[in-house]
Amino acid sequence: MIATRRRVLRLSLLPFVFCLLPFAFPDSARPRITVSPGETIQSALDKAPEEGAVIEIKPGVYRERLLIAKPNIELIGLGKDPRDVVL
Repeated sequence: MIATRRRVLRLSLLPFVFCLLPFAFPDSARPRITVSPGETIQSALDKAPEEGAVIEIKPGVYRERLLIAKPNIELIGLGKDPRDVVL
């Protein structure tokens, strides 16, 4: 019974731990790469260092397939509305 309670407690803490992960890798520690219309997101991903990066995407339509092969990559749309950046 006690072992079951401990397991439940550990599992209930998992969402809390995942919420704290972004703070383990603050944005200031990762370089920011901005993508404008006419450029490809994949080229920004390829330029990102092995430690990861924040890829900021300006409003526009980007028709491409992405291969994200590096850890700690964050894609952020810079539009006022989520529909401003279309992948």
